[in-house]
Order: sequence, then structure tokens, then C-alpha cells
Amino acid sequence: MAVAEDDVATLIYTSGTTGRPKGAPLTHRNWLFSAHVWAAELGINPATRWLLLLPLHTSGGTGLTLVSVVRGCSLHLCPPDPPKALDLITRDRITFTQFSPTLLAKLVRHPDARRCDFSSIERWFTSAAPISAELLAEGAGFLGETFTQLYGTTETALLGTVLRPEEVAVSGPLARRLTSIGRACLGYQTKVVSEAGVEVGPGGTGELAVSGGGVAAGYWNRPGAGDFRDGWWHSGDVVRIDEDGFYYVIDRKKDMILSGGSNVYPREIEDVIASHPAVNLVAVIGVPDAKWGEAVKAVVVLKEGGSVTEEELIAHCRRSLASYKTPKSIDFIPLREMPMMGAGYKIMKRELRDRYRGFAGGETGDEPRAWGPCSGDRGGAQLAAGWDPQRWVWSPFVSA
Repeated sequence: MAVAEDDVATLIYTSGTTGRPKGAPLTHRNWLFSAHVWAAELGINPATRWLLLLPLHTSGGTGLTLVSVVRGCSLHLCPPDPPKALDLITRDRITFTQFSPTLLAKLVRHPDARRCDFSSIERWFTSAAPISAELLAEGAGFLGETFTQLYGTTETALLGTVLRPEEVAVSGPLARRLTSIGRACLGYQTKVVSEAGVEVGPGGTGELAVSGGGVAAGYWNRPGAGDFRDGWWHSGDVVRIDEDGFYYVIDRKKDMILSGGSNVYPREIEDVIASHPAVNLVAVIGVPDAKWGEAVKAVVVLKEGGSVTEEELIAHCRRSLASYKTPKSIDFIPLREMPMMGAGYKIMKRELRDRYRGFAGGETGDEPRAWGPCSGDRGGAQLAAGWDPQRWVWSPFVSA
């Protein structure tokens, strides 16, 4: 069978973390382009010993496997399980690996991390979701400061922007970029557009759009999908541009909470809550409220041995946030009950919202996907109406 570069190579569905999954057909040309850019941007070479902590059925598992094939490096497969990953880092002298913020927190806060030999790590990167400066600095304390931050999705063959190690630091003047996703990577173009579709410059905010050799032409059997316009894929992510052209993700449009007529972005609140020493993981969502329309709620997983009350954590938020952004309530749940995609790679906020809104089947609308190399998980737990956050058992979804 003859195969052309522009034939579809993979049809992987977006993660549906905030909406219904959509098929993103990527061609052989898209993936080869992406693989070469990955190798160039992250210094992948035949001597690299790469610990891949992603399921192979995801776009990340698929795409990053192709990178290893293109460069001829060794790929060490491991589920996103901290004890197993830490053991492999020491045993196989791993030189390169990747994390979502959720997985990084689980790994560096695991008791075995203190006994792991990280000295072989040459580079590592984060992607999949925004990361707090505190967590990134905590990770650098174990893995070293040669880290890269990436922004990419299934639709863009995993790339779009990159923050390179020389552009950021844990301390000093460059520490201001710790939460940045960088600027356009090799072979890609990016811009930020307002609601009116006008491109905005430094100091402005708007939706990030991406173009380049790895970007899909559109969604499978959805020719009218508005995310692809005039050769650009519009991400649904609201970003800010600083004076040097570096991007900072504010939040997803779909995750915005409308509370008492004010727009509230969960990312800012999550960063404040995550800075509390007792907090391991946090997700902030809007829940129905008779007075406010939507009330800000935080769902928190504490660190092992951590202790803080709802009142104390709300007081912690009040010191840094305006009153309308401060959570009206906080629920504490065990780690096993936080809904995750990719076997613990990223929090599924859509499922959290569904639980509090008391229905199954997800939200309407077609928004997004997970960031970076973790997209492609499908499905979701079926949740009964009247869910009680204090008395429930969550059944993880089965990927298809």
C-alpha cells in the first residue's frame, strides 16, 4: 500500500477534560515534523535514556515514542506510579523524563524520593497543565534546574510553545518566568487574539492561537468546528504576554467561573491554595449557588500527615485574594477520590463539576483537551444524580 506524507497516520481523540472528546487526525508529515522539533528543542540524542510515564494509547505516548524512534534513543516505559518511576530512575540511570504538575507533586512528595538517586537526570520537562512556581522549584530541588516547560496539544502534535532552561531560573531575576509557557518553539507560530479576533501585544491578554507544521487541519467529521480558522488553531486558553513576549496561561475559557457577575479564573486561586504547606493537590470549580449564580469551591487533597481546616485554608486565601475570588467552601478528599485522567496524570475538572451539579454525562459544548503529551484519554465515570461529596466511591474510567 502506498502511503503519502499527507495521509492520516493517527486519529486520536482529545481528552475531553472540560467537554466532549473530538478526533484530531494527524498526518505522517505532522508527526515527523513534531518529532524533529522535539529532538531539537529538548536535546534528544541516541545516548538519551528516556523514562516515559505516559500510556501508549494517548497522543503523548504515541508522539513521544516516535521521537525516540527518530533519534534512536532508549525508551523506558513505566506507568505514572511514583515508586516504580523512582526505582527506574536509579536503576536505569535515566537522563530524561517528563511530568504533569499532578505527577510531579506525587513523585517528589513520595517518601521514596528522598532515597532516589537523581544524579543521572540531565533534562526534564513539565506540560499538561499550568504549574505553580512553588511546585516547580520543589521539583528542581530533586531533579535539577535544567527543566523545560512546554505547551502543546493533540491538535498540534504536542508542541506550540517552549520555555527553555536558559530562559528561567528558580531564583534571581529569571524566576519571574517560572510559571511561563515560553514563546513559540521551532517551526511553530503563535499569537494572542482578543474576543474580537484582533491580535494583542505585550501586556495584553487573550486566546492563544497556534499554527505550524505539526498542527492538524481540523477535527474528524467536524468541518464546521470553529477552533480551526484561517490556518490557525484557537486553543481556548486565555494567556497573558509579558514585555519580552513570554506567555503565561491564566486559565481555560471553559473553566472560568461567573460568580456574582464577576469573572473568576480558578488558576489564580489554585496557586494560592497550593502554596499552603499542607496541600498536595487542589482543583477549583464553580458550583450552582442561589445567591451568586456560581460559587467558588475548592476540592483539596492534603499531603500525607498534613493538617488544615476549611476555615484556616479560606483565611489563607483571603490574605492573597479579593473576596469574590476566595472560595465559599472547601471539601477535603483522599487522593484516590480525585478524578484523574491518564492513570493520575491530570485532574478531570469536568467530572468534579458534574458531581456537584448532580448529573451524569458531561457538559454540553466542545471545548478542549489536555495540554502537552498526555492527551487522548477517552470516556468517563457515569455518576448518579444527588452525589454526596462526603459519601461516594469513584470508579475510574476505562480508556478506549
